[in-house]
Amino acid sequence: MRSPISLILHLLSYLRIWEGMPIKKGSDYLAHAKEIMQQSNMSYQFAPDYSTEKIGNKEFDRMDVSLNGQTENVQQSYYSVIDRDFALSIIISYGDDQQKAELKNIINKIKFR
Repeated sequence: MRSPISLILHLLSYLRIWEGMPIKKGSDYLAHAKEIMQQSNMSYQFAPDYSTEKIGNKEFDRMDVSLNGQTENVQQSYYSVIDRDFALSIIISYGDDQQKAELKNIINKIKFR
């Protein structure tokens, strides 16, 4: 199993590949991220569909993921939007609904220009 650092470096190596790819919306970006995550040795479970959620004044596409660890399960929500040819992604990780609500409260305070 890869360490978190090696996984991050692995993911960063794919960023160069994404240059020039037809990524027009957040869900396109998330689909590529999902492909990379599926190539890892981590036991990710993905929600069947993407959804859309407003953060601040921007509409983000969202991908929900479960990571089943040896001692506990972690839920993650990946948010992504394409704006001015750049991808902005936010990832929240939580263990229960209370943590998720607290994190969503925090990110919903973000304001974009």
